[in-house]
Parts: sequence; C-alpha cells; structure tokens
Amino acid sequence: MNATFTPYCPETDFARVREMLVETVSAFPRLVNWRLERWNYARYFVSPMLGTSGVNPDPAGAEAVIRRWEQSVGLWQDGSGQIVGVVTKEHAEPSHPSFSEAFLMRRPGWEHLLPEMLDYAENNLSNPQGGVFQIYLYDYDQAAQQAALSRGFSLTDWHGFDSVLKLGKLPRVRLPRGFKLQSMADANEIDQRRKAFGLGFNHADPNDWPSDLAYKELQRAPDYRKELDLSIVAPDGQHAAVCIIWMDEYNQLATLEPVAAIPEYRGRGLGSQVVFAAVRRAADLGAKEVHVGSGQAFYLKLGFERQYKNEVWTKQLPPKTG
Repeated sequence: MNATFTPYCPETDFARVREMLVETVSAFPRLVNWRLERWNYARYFVSPMLGTSGVNPDPAGAEAVIRRWEQSVGLWQDGSGQIVGVVTKEHAEPSHPSFSEAFLMRRPGWEHLLPEMLDYAENNLSNPQGGVFQIYLYDYDQAAQQAALSRGFSLTDWHGFDSVLKLGKLPRVRLPRGFKLQSMADANEIDQRRKAFGLGFNHADPNDWPSDLAYKELQRAPDYRKELDLSIVAPDGQHAAVCIIWMDEYNQLATLEPVAAIPEYRGRGLGSQVVFAAVRRAADLGAKEVHVGSGQAFYLKLGFERQYKNEVWTKQLPPKTG
C-alpha cells in the first residue's frame, strides 16, 4: 500500500487527524496513538501556554508557537485521501526541554511507513543544534520498536503509564461544609482557574501560570466543554481543586487532563472529589471507562488500573548543516 506525504493544513486537517485518532482507539488491540484530548491540548493549550509568559503576555508569542507547531506536523494519506499516518509533537517552543521529541501515530496496516515517519521526525522536529532526540512508544508496539532500532534509537529507563477506570457503581461526591462544585459553564472564572492550574502544579510565581490568552485559547478547542471543566470552590472563592474531563462519545470513553489541587487545600480529599464529579458527568454522557495519562498512586487509590506502559527511546543527533 502506498501513501503520500502532505503538509498539515490547519483549516481542514485538525478535524481529520482527530477523526483518525478516534477511529484507531478501537482499531488496534491496545492503545497505540494519542486520544482526542491530547491532540486538542497540544494545539489549543500547551502551545499557546508555552508561547506566552508573564501576567500581560504578547499574543504574538502564542501565535508564533502555534504556527511553528502546525508547520511541524507531517501527514501521510492513502490513495483515497484518508490520513493513515501522523508525526507531531506537543509544542514547538525551542527553549523548552521537551522541544526535541516526536510522537508517531498511524492506522493499522501502515506499519511500513514508520521508518519514513522517523526520518521526517528527525529532520523536522529535532533541535537544529543537535543533541538528544526522543520518541515515545508503548512497550507492546513491536512494529514501532523495530523501526526505532533500525534507525539507531535506544530504549531508556524512563517509562510512564496510562491508567483506566472501568465505570460501574459511581462514587458519591462529598464536599466539606462551605465548599461547592462549579463548572466553567456556571461561572467562567478564568483568573481563578489560571491560578489553580499554576499553584496546582507547584508554580508559586504568577508569571509561570497559564496566561489569560492561553486559557481562552483552550476554550476554543473543538472538544473542550465548559460544563466538563470543573472546580471545587473554597469558601474564600479560590478554586481549590480542578480538572477537565474530555469526552469521546464514539469510543464511550473519557480522559482526565489535567487534575490539580492547590497546596493550601491539599490533604482534604478535594482532588479525589473533583475527579469523582468529573467521572459522574462523563458517565451521564455515555462513558464506560475513564483514562488518565498517569500511573500515580493517587489514581490507583481511586480505582484506576495501569494498562498501558509508555517508554522513551532516544537517539543522539548531530547539528544540522546547510
């Protein structure tokens, strides 16, 4: 089977790649590609977030990273015009430590494209100054592992997990007196939400929090829903614990991305309660299971089970010439 490389067109291809990702969740025996939330998150949050800094950022910074990200994406199409392969990264901010990396995604039966996809990734997604280039592969994806070995990549010791919660009897949401559950559809409190995101990931400096611009860009993502962007609000008005759950109706699954609790309110069970609230909303929309890109003990205590092991493969690249 032959496929043709085509540059990424933002106006049409975001939706087409999303369609491929949704369709391939069940097309493979186990998870191989991104789910839809990561595709949304890369374009509509990670890129604009890393492209802006400070309390009053220059919008041109976000636009620059978004455009570089779009220009880095590579697509392969079959004779009918269906996308069968994608190479991408999570963002295109060169100053970030994770800039020199790539993710390879495909439809079943197109494994023979993997060496060509790796060539593209090395030539277009790596640091021009050379250095370590990394890719992420699941430990059971033998086709991708063989392609990586053939291209000189080596397996590292680093690994992570995707965990899954099968939905059965749903836990009740129990909040301390004075706390309330609120969605961004109830009150679109972006400044409090930015603060909770920053503090929740241990960034005390407001200059390190997502900008207002970045959060508004996230809310433009096609699969973002304000009613699924949840906060537990403390009596003082702070968003004490927050999470977004992304719904994939086609596969009857939902994904948590991200989940955080601010330090001031940790240890009170608020993180688990905001997750339970999100899970209940996903179940109401037809979800049979909930995924999270983590194997942390926090999620295992809530009933999640580690199912997919993700490994890092690296290769030392020379500086680019010409």
